[in-house]
Amino acid sequence: MKNILRSPLTILLSIFAAFYIGLKHSNIASWIAPIGQLYLELLKMCVLPILASVTIISVYNLIRENKKNNILKNVFLFFWEVCFPLVLFLLPLVWL
Repeated sequence: MKNILRSPLTILLSIFAAFYIGLKHSNIASWIAPIGQLYLELLKMCVLPILASVTIISVYNLIRENKKNNILKNVFLFFWEVCFPLVLFLLPLVWL
């Protein structure tokens, strides 16, 4: 049973079945939707703390090792010069 659930064919068939149910049988899809929303919210709740922890630990390890200090400066400059202005530019567009 374990091998059947991990099979790529089973995953593809599940994806196609989900699309079919969502497009052709909307009443079933609306009945199943709260379960999917709960799953996505739980996934978000678990992923964000893990991502934050990994980021903090990685930055701490980069700071601790002096020979990698150049990498940390490059990462900081990238976020300051590319990501931060991009977020500042796109944030007002999201609020519109």
